[in-house]
Amino acid sequence: MYGSDSCGEGIITPEDNKAVQTEIQTHKAKIDGILTPGEVQQIRKKLKLKQKEASDIFGDGVNAFNRYENGINPVPKPFSLLLTILKNHPEQLRELISLEKNRVS
Repeated sequence: MYGSDSCGEGIITPEDNKAVQTEIQTHKAKIDGILTPGEVQQIRKKLKLKQKEASDIFGDGVNAFNRYENGINPVPKPFSLLLTILKNHPEQLRELISLEKNRVS
């Protein structure tokens, strides 16, 4: 944030806004019992997926994981539960990918 000490006013930069948004989503997630933005990113990396790959597999749009990981959008509870299961049982990702491929073809 850039500001003036004399008048007490300031300008919030996009970087400041992004950091605040991520913090807000992190605290909301903890209260709501869903994954935080950081946890979503950790699970995606544990599954060895890029954001676009994860969005393709799980749906919800091409930039869904970017929005979740940056705290722009909260993670829906069912999706949070699915990611938690995959965190504990990463071998289930293959089955999920297979189901998605069969659904599309």
